[in-house]
Amino acid sequence: MKKLITLLMLFPLFSNAQWTAASRMSSGKGETIVTNFIRGYVELNSGTRKEGEIQLKVLNGDTVEIRIKPNGGKKEKYARDQVAKFYGIILLKDVKNDFKKPFKNFHSGKVFLENGEEKSGKIAMRVREAAEHDGTKIYGPVGVKYANENDEVTIHMAANSQIVYVIQTINGTDNHYIKVGRQFVSVGNPTGRFSYFKNPKPTHVREGTTNFTKTAIQEVGEEVAEEAAEAAARRSLKESQKRGDDFGESIGNATVAAMNTAKEVNELFTPDEDGAIYFEEYYIVDNTNLTRSIVYKKNVDEVLYSLLEGCGVDDQIPDVTNGIKELTEVMVFLEESICDQ
Repeated sequence: MKKLITLLMLFPLFSNAQWTAASRMSSGKGETIVTNFIRGYVELNSGTRKEGEIQLKVLNGDTVEIRIKPNGGKKEKYARDQVAKFYGIILLKDVKNDFKKPFKNFHSGKVFLENGEEKSGKIAMRVREAAEHDGTKIYGPVGVKYANENDEVTIHMAANSQIVYVIQTINGTDNHYIKVGRQFVSVGNPTGRFSYFKNPKPTHVREGTTNFTKTAIQEVGEEVAEEAAEAAARRSLKESQKRGDDFGESIGNATVAAMNTAKEVNELFTPDEDGAIYFEEYYIVDNTNLTRSIVYKKNVDEVLYSLLEGCGVDDQIPDVTNGIKELTEVMVFLEESICDQ
């Protein structure tokens, strides 16, 4: 199996939580931290690669020196500008693996990269930590911990990871996640005709909320989200996608292929800086025709009419949408009513 390539460069220090401080010292220049040694490798500007135990010297948050004990050699020191890349690895036995929430622990699974590569190993989902909260709402893990066949663990944050899709198997059940922006959101019904997942950057504004201040949004955000979660959605943004390659097929469904790779998806999501409060939205992906639709509280019927056109169920749709409380009700109706199997 090809080696999983990951950039674990510390900008800032400890962003991947793999190096820890061995010593700290304050001086007139500021705070100097020397890390513990962990396995990894250094790639010099000349292209020379040295594997062994890696230690970092950090001044005021910036890595200024990389130290390595090469396999079978003496310790060497390199200034930061002499090093093109440096990587760190930690072993699974040294990682916390007894969280109360099962998805945060390591289980068998697969990760899929932007270039179509598939990697099997042990998977744990990495959630946002308290120190990382920035006032924004997220709907899923922000990273993936991946252990290879040697139990070497690397951490991949969604914001800069090449991983676009994850399958984590817990007690025989496959849990699917797709990378959207800075998080991995759960994919519902991943192997069915229609899959769905939350849109972390919704596009439909709730009327009368555009003049809310940031403080007001923070105060009522949770309440709005809970209310919106009881329904799924308005105008369809159905878009035809090119047929997927082996990447999408290897996952067992066309969710990733239908989104036409995570890079394109992420370009759709722009920060909402207008202080508005948005309806909760979901993507519904047709895994056969490779199309996607956005649904939110006020367009469920329009989306159903579009997806089920010609199936002879138009007269049933009003009854379905009038009584809907959960998106799963829409998904069940879609699966049962689709006529172009």
